Amino acid sequence: MSRNHGTTSLSAPPPPPPAPSPAAAAAAAAAAAAAEDATLELDARTLLLIRRVLCSHSPPTTPLEELLPALTSSTETDVELYALVAIAARDYIFSWYAAFSNDSTFVLEVVALIAHVTRGLEERLRKVDLEVLLLDEVPAIIEAHVRGLWL
Repeated sequence: MSRNHGTTSLSAPPPPPPAPSPAAAAAAAAAAAAAEDATLELDARTLLLIRRVLCSHSPPTTPLEELLPALTSSTETDVELYALVAIAARDYIFSWYAAFSNDSTFVLEVVALIAHVTRGLEERLRKVDLEVLLLDEVPAIIEAHVRGLWL
């Protein structure tokens, strides 16, 4: 008589998925390369916008990190925020400021002020318990707002 001493019978592991065909692998690699190229082109265009709008007074060879103060602790976030600042400055500041002066000092002061505010905001956000804020406080505020609209 044969006893099973606590061992279980294991079935064979499933076979590995079939390898993609060379054409499918080439297509996937081409798609990944195209996506990366598009991202690099977008990044290059974003940096060009920032440089053209906010740093037109500086030589084009000077790195942006030397021309603009850090907005946050993340370089990627800084680029995105500076793109937003550049669009706002181009559309809302330069449209009326150009009539008074072509001096870039005002724009540099606005950028320095935005940098100060964003660094302070980032510092304060690091101290906030995001779980409590997002799961307790925000829903309660939204509920109170909806109740206020309907009552």
